[in-house]
Amino acid sequence: MLGFYRKQYEKLCDKEKLVLFIDGIDELTQTGWKILDMLPRKEEIPEGVYLILTCRSEEPDIPPFILDFINKFSFTDHVIFDPKKENHDFMVSILNQATGRSRVESQQIAGLFDNRLSAIPLLLNAPQEITSRILEMIQIGNAPIGSVQIGSTQTGNE
Repeated sequence: MLGFYRKQYEKLCDKEKLVLFIDGIDELTQTGWKILDMLPRKEEIPEGVYLILTCRSEEPDIPPFILDFINKFSFTDHVIFDPKKENHDFMVSILNQATGRSRVESQQIAGLFDNRLSAIPLLLNAPQEITSRILEMIQIGNAPIGSVQIGSTQTGNE
């Protein structure tokens, strides 16, 4: 069946490869996991067809029937990502390039914000004195997460 769809895709889009993503297999319910039984074995997958399955890597969060599938299925590659490390590295890289701060300073700021990528736009739009104050607070050891407020409020003339 996948070979048929790859050929149709090639005809319509002039592409020789078909990629099928099944995201979040760890979130399948016991009735929904039957979709995994429909997946062809590695040797049955036609040339030019690629299956990519995603799953959380924290084993306690993976239901036993999904973990059993993962351990039995004959994958060609099995890649485990560490999202905390990847978020940290990505955030440090952005802060380092966009702000001109040192790598150490960018790491400290990223750590303060628990490597939350949602903080990047706030940090990049914050006045320089705010990020300097954040670094001062880190160096003093007085910057618990949530204590830093980024942005400004205008109160009008007094």
